[in-house]
Amino acid sequence: MNYHGDWIVGYCRYIGYCSVLHAELWGVLDGLQTAWKYGANRVMLEMDNAEAFTMLSSPCHNHEATVVRRIRELMHMDWSIELSLICREANVAADALARYGYSSAGELSEFQHPSEALYSILQADNQAWRNYA
Repeated sequence: MNYHGDWIVGYCRYIGYCSVLHAELWGVLDGLQTAWKYGANRVMLEMDNAEAFTMLSSPCHNHEATVVRRIRELMHMDWSIELSLICREANVAADALARYGYSSAGELSEFQHPSEALYSILQADNQAWRNYA
């Protein structure tokens, strides 16, 4: 969504069985790649996983996972990215898309328009975010 709350694009991917942290990091990587593809020059990256937030906010380490190194490469490209830790209640739409990824074939799936069910969730996310801010 853009800063007006308008839908830009949604995405999901089946990544198999992994930890919650690894799933969050894959979501960040796919999100940044998608934002770059669509020409974003300013990104507010919101996540509800404190471990992932701390990892990406901290200086890099020598032996980071490949997914983290790829995220860092994207973060250092010519654009502005602001990381933000949000409450889980304000991230329900991202969680819904992640669950939808379980039924996808592994490739990144993009959604040009939200389904009616997802649109309702987005409205709830916006309200939770306003209450949190």
